[in-house]
Amino acid sequence: MAGASKSTKGYWRDRVFTPKGTSLYYAKFSADKKQKLVPLKTTIKKEAAERAAEFWSKANDGGWEAIGMGDKVKIEQRTFGGLIDLVVRERGLKPTTAQNYSQAILSIVASIKAFKGRDRLDRARAEDLCVLTTEGIQRWSREYLAERDGSKQARSSRDAMLRAAKSLLSPKLLKKLGVTLPCSDLFDEVHIGTQKFNKHNEMGEGWWKDLEARARIELGKEELKVFTLAIQAGLRRGEIDRLKWNDLQRKDERSYVLVRDVKSEGSERSVQVNTKVLDLLESLETCPVYVIKGTSKIPYRAHRVFLSLIGWLKTNGVPQRTALHFLRKEAISRVNDKFGPHVASYWAGHEDMRTTVRSYLRKSPKEVVLRYDVSAVLVQRKWGFCGFSLTEFLGLSGLSFWPLARQW
Repeated sequence: MAGASKSTKGYWRDRVFTPKGTSLYYAKFSADKKQKLVPLKTTIKKEAAERAAEFWSKANDGGWEAIGMGDKVKIEQRTFGGLIDLVVRERGLKPTTAQNYSQAILSIVASIKAFKGRDRLDRARAEDLCVLTTEGIQRWSREYLAERDGSKQARSSRDAMLRAAKSLLSPKLLKKLGVTLPCSDLFDEVHIGTQKFNKHNEMGEGWWKDLEARARIELGKEELKVFTLAIQAGLRRGEIDRLKWNDLQRKDERSYVLVRDVKSEGSERSVQVNTKVLDLLESLETCPVYVIKGTSKIPYRAHRVFLSLIGWLKTNGVPQRTALHFLRKEAISRVNDKFGPHVASYWAGHEDMRTTVRSYLRKSPKEVVLRYDVSAVLVQRKWGFCGFSLTEFLGLSGLSFWPLARQW
């Protein structure tokens, strides 16, 4: 559009572009006397133009820091408190997620230092990063179980804390931030129990098809929409709750769902779904903005809808306390069976592919490793499934499969 302002989507409509090898849109910005390529995190051109206009306005007013692309911030003091604040800010973690992650790592540090009292976590925040070592974590793990008689609940609690701490201290993220720890592979030699969902295997393949048929007959409109998004798109509860109609896109005879990650602000992914999924959802439209009609304010907009569906799932044989999450696991397993672990990991919104392979798939990790060569071929032939090539998955996400294979 001639003469259009850079703060309008009309200016950027013909200026956003998709670099070779990717379906995501980018734009070139100039601010603070520097030019950068800015990822717009969407495969939809119209939406990319809108974001480019918004980003340009923010960058023009506040510089690169205003859109989260400022120069790397260094930790003024090499303390756990400084590191946690930096990681939380960089990843845009939500308060509850940030609290869970930071409490896990600080509890481990406090135990290693033998801190007691109510201020033990505050004292741990002031400790130097060199306190944390692989040997110290292993010793904490043994002592934690010994104090609780090694019960199943204690092992589960310990593993959850280790996973949270490991996520906060991701080597990939720390390298990006320019932060070095005494040991770059702190958790490689630490035993973290696998999250097992045995009945997922026992139910076998295809169990969900009969359930889906019953759902279309027995469930109300809102419950059916939630069920469909979980079993067909593998969305989390929070992602379903905040999904809007304009997040459902059709492009090149394919259907996509733009998913805003509930764990990190600004984190998005676009996953392809069957066109029949969008057709069904649109036929059930009852709310002009959100896909699921709101029923309450906390903890989710559609809280009562979720409770109603979970109750129905449990009466229809879906195991586990987190019945809705069980549907998500089945959806991700089907993607892995057809396209391999790289696509399944992206589709699930996991930063670490090992999380997907260990905890979300119907097959054991060893079976996934053995199928890797076949999966790679399928991904290369069918990469249009979610708009990424195998090379791009490996390059952009930093995934490496062979260390994973060696570990098993």
